[in-house]
Amino acid sequence: MEKKLSPGKIAGIIFCILAGICTVYLMFFDIYYSGQMKVIDKCFKSVARGDYNGTVSCLSEWGAHGLTEDNFEEETEWIRQLIDGDEVKVSVAFAERRTCGDAYHVYFDLTVYNDDDHITQEMMAQIILEDMKWIIDDFEWL
Repeated sequence: MEKKLSPGKIAGIIFCILAGICTVYLMFFDIYYSGQMKVIDKCFKSVARGDYNGTVSCLSEWGAHGLTEDNFEEETEWIRQLIDGDEVKVSVAFAERRTCGDAYHVYFDLTVYNDDDHITQEMMAQIILEDMKWIIDDFEWL
């Protein structure tokens, strides 16, 4: 005996299939683009903490050129000089992302703060996808 599918059951099946496809697409979209923001956030938080390995893992070979463990503190002193103090924290607020060939230019506001004061600086980071991982190729002050 063969079961007949009613129009309601067919519509339900189609809805479930479309919902599954949309969910997979949105998950991929979120993973792909949130990785861009996470690498920028991780890089600046690593710099603020003085974490050499964490910082270098976010940079391309060109971006990390000349950055050794010995000169890391000297090269990253600029973030502590934005505010007088040794104990600083950072926050990154993303504003815009633009495609530039194989790279993306991500515009954001970097806020450096401590218990007493804060300063916000507009910045742009050029990020690229290398070995299925987003990395910072270059950044500049705006």
